[in-house]
Amino acid sequence: MKLHYNRKVFNAKTAAGVEQRLFRITKDRKRELEEELEHRTTVLKPSIIQAISNATAMGDLKENADYDAAKNDQAENEFHIKRIQDVLNNIDEDYLRSGQQPRTDIADEDSHVFLHFEGEKGPRLFHLSDPSVWGSYSTKNGIVAPVLSIHSPLGSAVYGKAPGTVIDSSKFSKYKTVKIVSIK
Repeated sequence: MKLHYNRKVFNAKTAAGVEQRLFRITKDRKRELEEELEHRTTVLKPSIIQAISNATAMGDLKENADYDAAKNDQAENEFHIKRIQDVLNNIDEDYLRSGQQPRTDIADEDSHVFLHFEGEKGPRLFHLSDPSVWGSYSTKNGIVAPVLSIHSPLGSAVYGKAPGTVIDSSKFSKYKTVKIVSIK
């Protein structure tokens, strides 16, 4: 399975003939990732290490909730650091230099999509992306929206479709249809 991160992922053959993932991201997104990596390594990581140290000093680690929480924070932070480094080390440089921007005519990865579920009063906003990167909510462009995984049945049905498209969602949802109202 190919992993995705904010733009489409393309496979390219290296000189050794091995497939390598290339991430198509914009210059703005690259800058955001670099800033997030800097914050996670210079601010979060030391503060988590200090929290682990403080919790260790309290004594018995078997029933120490502070220690468990700090270790969980450490694991999550390290996961995000490695994921960001993977993306930054495997950017499709040709795409980056081209200055292309995300599309608004179709639901592409990293799109904000407004979906109207049959029987509901109004549309709901989702961020079409990979939840392993964003978590359950994203704050892209200052917009807080739940992440709709591109790997989920609804996300994969929405992916690549234009506004106005009506999707038969009866096989994977309690709603019979979902309409793509708009894309940002």
